[in-house]
This record gives sequence, structure tokens and C-alpha cells, in this order.
Amino acid sequence: MSQMEAAIDVSKRYKISNNIRIIEHNRKYIVISVETANWIVLPTEKHLSIFKSLINKSIEETINIFVKCEDDMNCVTDVLIQLEAKKFEIFEVKRPERNGICIYLTNECNLRCPHCYMFAENKSDNELTTEEIKNILREFKKRNGAAVTFTGGEVTLRKDFLDIVVFAKKIGLLITILTNGVSWSENLVECIYPYVDEVQISIDGYDEESNSQVRGDGSFDKSLKTINNLLEKKVKVTLAITPLYEELIANKYKYISFSKNMVNKYNCSDFRVKFNYELIKGREVAVNDDLNSEYRKIINEIIEEVYPGTEENVFALNHEENYILDNCGYGGITISATGDIYFCNRIYEISSYGNVRRMSFGELYDLSSKAESISNINNLRPCNECELKFICGGGCRIRHFPQLTNVEDFDSYDFENIHSRKCTVKDKEKYYELMIKTNELLYR
Repeated sequence: MSQMEAAIDVSKRYKISNNIRIIEHNRKYIVISVETANWIVLPTEKHLSIFKSLINKSIEETINIFVKCEDDMNCVTDVLIQLEAKKFEIFEVKRPERNGICIYLTNECNLRCPHCYMFAENKSDNELTTEEIKNILREFKKRNGAAVTFTGGEVTLRKDFLDIVVFAKKIGLLITILTNGVSWSENLVECIYPYVDEVQISIDGYDEESNSQVRGDGSFDKSLKTINNLLEKKVKVTLAITPLYEELIANKYKYISFSKNMVNKYNCSDFRVKFNYELIKGREVAVNDDLNSEYRKIINEIIEEVYPGTEENVFALNHEENYILDNCGYGGITISATGDIYFCNRIYEISSYGNVRRMSFGELYDLSSKAESISNINNLRPCNECELKFICGGGCRIRHFPQLTNVEDFDSYDFENIHSRKCTVKDKEKYYELMIKTNELLYR
């Protein structure tokens, strides 16, 4: 008792949220504070009864009711440790910062990948000029913009690519570049590395032969050479792999072996391997939910082999420091190579909301804010009534709420027109399992 009294005043009464849900799963009780995306995990009914007592009674009163022996006191202590360690009384929440922009620099590409959702090939007519892109970056920075992602097509095919990157860094932006890594000369690496924060390089195979089936002969070794050259300059590099479905099914263990070899080769925090979790409809690729469900399952198995514990660690990172997930990121600004405005980077699946050549940045930000607002989890069914709404976030708006991503008028939209997303017991149980596994990782 003396240690407990020294740590916590037994006269304390906890201020617990009114919106508490209790879920029994695998003989444990998950107590969820819905509005703060916080939870504790209790192992027995006795622990749950102690928690319920602490909602209305002081610690001392609860001890007097429940403690008859040392084991009872241990149960009380277990509950108190969780309430304190998870800061269960804190009602202030944080949201992920929305201070990034994605700019497609060109639709021109030097590869013809069959799964390319951009159908990238030739340069589009009337692509944004150097000065137009710089003006977008200036206006973005004025409004507290912090990070820009440059993508394409293949960004290095723009003759002004280096000029644009240097300008973005000089005005204080963090820069991520998405590229296939094929046309990065040693001179380009030497010139650009001081101005770049991260480069993501895409491949699809585990060796030259498997990769060439998708990206063409010679691209594999060129991409790996670019990775090596950038890492030598201490540039952060992500290797993004999107296997075709048939290749993934047939060669799962070859992808595991290749990925492990790459991780072991560089063995540094500046390098990581990332597998995309689903296929998107592309130039020669048709997808459906069943195919992507199997695809995600195998990708998860690969990632767990390469980075054991990844799923739990990522889940825990997303829920540190009272963060809630009320959106998937929809509403963030993406600008196409010709200046069209979108609120997700999957631009070929959604509607454009204008063009930067004909709209002020103030108007653009106003529309972005409205897009973010209408796609908030509290507007979506059945998510708005779910105990996991701020833990799950509702998932991809394009995938689960397609009507939402083609709204014409944000100011007068009827939310009854948005179909409820499909959510199964299995979907929710996956989150319950993660919440149990990561509970102690989130002690603060």
C-alpha cells in the first residue's frame, strides 16, 4: 500500500470519458475511450468490475470494496497502472498534420509498366511550366506548407527537374521524389543529393529476369545502382515493390529472399523495403476485391518475414500521443502535370476540382478544407457509430466510399447519398487483436 500511495493519491477520482465501449475478445476485455482512440486491456471480469467502480468512486473507495487479499490488491494495481500508463483521463487529441502537397511533374515515362495506374507514356499537352510549378510551391509555402512529393511519369525526364528540386529546398520544403531510378546518372545524384530528403524507387521483380517482364530489360540493375549511389550520399531511400499477382503467388519466397538480402546489405536506417498492399487498376491490369484480399494476405506474410513485428509496430506508432484517425488523408492537395486539382494522389480514379491556372491558391485551400471535412469519419456510415472509428479511420475513401470522392458541390451535399461501407466482424477482430498485442507498447 505504501508504494501505491506514494505513486497515486488514493483519494483520486478518475475523470473517465462518457463514451466508453467494452468489447470482450478472446477472454479479455478491451475498454475503449471512443473519442480519444485510447484503450486498456483487462484480463478478467474482476479487473473489469474494478474499472467500472473507478468510473464513479475514488481509488480508496474501490480498494475498500474489492480488496480482501493480496491478489485482489494486485488486480486493483493492474488496473491503476494501465489507467496511468495509457493516460486514460486525457481528453485532448491530436490529428496527423496535413501540410504536404503532391505534384505530378510529367506524364512522360521511359518505361511501360502494365500495372501503371497513371497510364504514363508520352508527355501530356500543356504541362505546367517551370515558373508555374515554382509559383505553386511559393503559394504552398506561404500557407505553412512543409513537404512536397514530386512524382510522374518519370520525374527525371523533365529538363528542369533539378531546377525545381533546388528551388523547393531553398524555400524550406522537405522533398520526396518517386522515381523508377533508371535514368539517374552519377552526375544527377551528385548534383541533387544535398536538396533531397527521400527518394522512393520502384521495381517489381526480385531479379533482372522477373523485373524485366514488367519494366523492360536492364532496368533492374540500373535501379539498384541508383539506390546504391543515393545511399552513399546519405539520402534516405525506400525501395517500393509492387509484384504482379501471378508473380507474387508463384515466387513469394524469392521476394522474401531478395528483400532480406537488400536490408542486410545496407543495414542502415536510411534504407527500407516497402511492398504496396494492393494492386490498382492499370494499363493492362484488372483487379477486384477478392484478388486484392489475397494479394494483401501474401504481402503481409512477406513483410512479417522481412521486418518481424511490423504490423504491431506501425499500428502502435499511429496511435502514440493521443492521435486519432478521422480521415485517410483525403482532402490533401494533389496537382496533375497539367495543373488539374485532386484531393488524393490516385488521380485517375477521382474527379478533378478545377485547375491551378484558373483558381487562386486561396480558393484551392478552401476546397481542400471542405473535401477533408465531408470525408471525416463522423459523416460516414457505419463508421460514425463504431467504437473503432478513430482507431481505424474508416479506410481508403476511394475504395470504401467512392460516391464521396466524386462530389460536385461540397456545400450542399446530402450524406444519405453515400453508401455505407462494408465492414465485417473479421475486419473489426483484426483491430481487437492489434489493440491487445500493442497495449503495453503504448504505455506513456
